[in-house]
Amino acid sequence: MAATGIIGNTITFIVIGKDKKLRSKPFNLILMGLCVSDFMSASVSPLMYYKSTWLPRDYNLPLWICKVSVAIDHWTTIVTVHHVFAVAMFRFAGIKFPFLLKKLTQKRTVVLVSVLWIETFATSGWYPLFGMTFVQSRRRICRITGYWFKYALMYTRFYIPLTFFLVILLTIFLSCYTLMLIAYRRNKKKKAKSDADLTKENMAFKQISCIVGSFIFGYAPEIVFRVFIGLNILSDEYVRIFDLTRLICLRVSESLNPVFYNLCSSNISEATMRYLRTFSCKKSVSSGNQKGSNNV
Repeated sequence: MAATGIIGNTITFIVIGKDKKLRSKPFNLILMGLCVSDFMSASVSPLMYYKSTWLPRDYNLPLWICKVSVAIDHWTTIVTVHHVFAVAMFRFAGIKFPFLLKKLTQKRTVVLVSVLWIETFATSGWYPLFGMTFVQSRRRICRITGYWFKYALMYTRFYIPLTFFLVILLTIFLSCYTLMLIAYRRNKKKKAKSDADLTKENMAFKQISCIVGSFIFGYAPEIVFRVFIGLNILSDEYVRIFDLTRLICLRVSESLNPVFYNLCSSNISEATMRYLRTFSCKKSVSSGNQKGSNNV
């Protein structure tokens, strides 16, 4: 799953970045930010699997690997939530206040995505770099202790409800409301004209359904996990089991996202196919040249 997430998100990021028409659209720039988040999360997922496994063995990797992997995991979790909220806001504005989207230029979207990355790192991505350390109990584990544990507990109880739970609830509410608006507009167009063009409405409906649906699937176990962590009522073994479960669901979601981006946008899927064909042609030419040189 980690390899699928890395490859899929890398290809989607490159496809949008290489195509001038695609990267000129603010919505696609937000998707590029999501690709980066999913790529980073998938890259450290083997390390997080190793850390979260319930098997009775010591954590034998260097401490800096534990610090960096946990920091990236925390950071990308929150930044993904905020990106998906931005997607929901974008589609809601497109249906309810389309004139606002005309003011959202490419440069402003880049600034918006940059702010999402900076503010989430400033609040959730940095403290594992300082707080993670080795603890020896029945086995050597890597976790936050001492002063930093108090900070992490405060972060979990006060910051997470505002920037994680609240944002997820707003995303779900906004997405459901937007889907209702789209359905109402589609029915209104059909009644007014039987052969009305519903391409934009259908695309928006599919994008919200797929992206937010994948998000909910991936983050439902994450919500349960963070609630239990905040209450501090589980033993270390159960924490590891819940941690492993939420990691698996997140990896599945990350792997599905690039597929949904292509299924929900004909422009992205066409650009992806062109890129893959170009890559395949280059490989064929290279193989042909190598055979020719061998014959000589």
